[in-house]
Amino acid sequence: MHKINKAHQVRLMTLGSSWRIVGLISCGGLTLLILCMVIPIVTSSTNAVESRISTTDSIALAISPNVDIDLTPTAEGSFGATTVAIRVASSSNAGYSLYVNTADGTTSMVNTDANQTASIAPVAKDSKATEFTNNTWGFSIDQATADTNTTYQAVPAVSTKVLSSNQANANDQLYLHVGAKIDTALPAGQYSNNLVVSAVAHPSYVTGLMSLTYMQDMTSNICQDTKAANGANTVTPGNEVEKRLIDVRDGKEYWVAKLADGNCWMTQNLALDLNEKTLPLKPETSDVSEEWRPTALTETTIPVALSPSEYGSIYNYNHTRSWNLGNYVLTTPERSRMCQLPGQTDWNSLPTGVSLSACENLQNVDNWSPSFVAQNGKWGDYNGYVAVTDGAYDAHYTIGNYYMWSAATVNTNSLTSPGGDHSNYNPNDATSSICPKGWRLPKGGMNVINAEKQFADYTKLFLSYNWILQDLVANQRVVITGGNSARKPFYITQAGTISLAMGTLRYVGNSDFYALSTAVGHPDAEFMYVTWAQSIDTVVPSLKFNRFHAVSVRCLAR
Repeated sequence: MHKINKAHQVRLMTLGSSWRIVGLISCGGLTLLILCMVIPIVTSSTNAVESRISTTDSIALAISPNVDIDLTPTAEGSFGATTVAIRVASSSNAGYSLYVNTADGTTSMVNTDANQTASIAPVAKDSKATEFTNNTWGFSIDQATADTNTTYQAVPAVSTKVLSSNQANANDQLYLHVGAKIDTALPAGQYSNNLVVSAVAHPSYVTGLMSLTYMQDMTSNICQDTKAANGANTVTPGNEVEKRLIDVRDGKEYWVAKLADGNCWMTQNLALDLNEKTLPLKPETSDVSEEWRPTALTETTIPVALSPSEYGSIYNYNHTRSWNLGNYVLTTPERSRMCQLPGQTDWNSLPTGVSLSACENLQNVDNWSPSFVAQNGKWGDYNGYVAVTDGAYDAHYTIGNYYMWSAATVNTNSLTSPGGDHSNYNPNDATSSICPKGWRLPKGGMNVINAEKQFADYTKLFLSYNWILQDLVANQRVVITGGNSARKPFYITQAGTISLAMGTLRYVGNSDFYALSTAVGHPDAEFMYVTWAQSIDTVVPSLKFNRFHAVSVRCLAR
């Protein structure tokens, strides 16, 4: 008869890879050594159906200190059990699941002595302590401490779900129970097995824009499902919803909003530098069908004017240059005032070699912290053009980068033949852009289809805010007039445009240009133009403009 002279201790250690339960029997006694390693994600190899976890979800396991178990084998069999507390915390709004399996597919506790063939088999069926057969073992995971009603089950050889919770942002206290019944017929020795417990966060239900963290997670369905600020299914003026999202390509944050046209827009200019850090643009993170690298990296100074002999006809200039002129923000976004040097005309705002610091209505905010709350009304001193002094600024009004049209469209809509005639341009919309994945460049102003006006993106946007359509002008352009667009929800920046033909940054503080996916030669065109006249803006969402200009970019969710 085997005899135990002292209690056997159960120890808990954190290793960082899996839950491991080792059962040791010596002279008829059972010792369980529990080693813990947290596995937040179960891969497909574990047969766990909830193997995908969203980029914003996390899960963690915490284990209680050591526990002891005393077990003296008897002829009729002696039952013993141990309990370990588990804390599960998940950020998912859809809950989590726990999976269990043995590490090597062996479900019995086997003797560590290769000469011994005896083993402790898994329980044949779900059993309470009083229902165990001799020399079997089992486990249970539940929300209660062990008692006479605790039901143990056999450990599965493959990953099997044993518990599921739909609790959002769970912070649950659970318990892992392991029990065994041993009799004196079992040869003395050490018996062991490895038990792996995996915690998996359920992919969060994305309920709309406010559930996102990254620009690249946006889809048309997510935008469509986004409700208005007042809870309505349709966004109306004044009930827009807005959030800052991160572009995974460089970590920069951008304000985006669902506006009254039913679309989700960037309400801040794109500021992606095309450099060795972000290139090449890839389909996994950018609005491209294949990897793309521009012919020139993003520059940091206003370019020198190019002569016609250097760039050829102004209508076929097809370079992919872009500019980052610094982290400047408009200090008075609600009031138009041209940034220019003494003696210059409106057409020559800032020439080559002049910094944006020369603009009295711009402020370099490199050392400031952006405000996380969009500010209402005017920003700064309305008459004195003085930036706010509380160390915060509204990031909506940062100037952003300037991109030539062929850079903004990643060369997906280039010349079909050389020459200066508009007809030599591909008349189709560009299908790719430098926008993040899930976003695109807006389309041109309008078309007339079957004698019915079909308005494109910018036109529909401004008309949804009851701006006035002035109908068609030359070259089928659309002109719209309305109230001050610098204020929310549009946050137009008045960033102007760079001209390679003149070597200047023009219109800063007075007008803005935004890239469209529509090319020159199309009934619409490649830029949207906004200009100010006191409190009334004029918007031309389909302006024919030359692609040697570099303009701002606002992206629209696909």
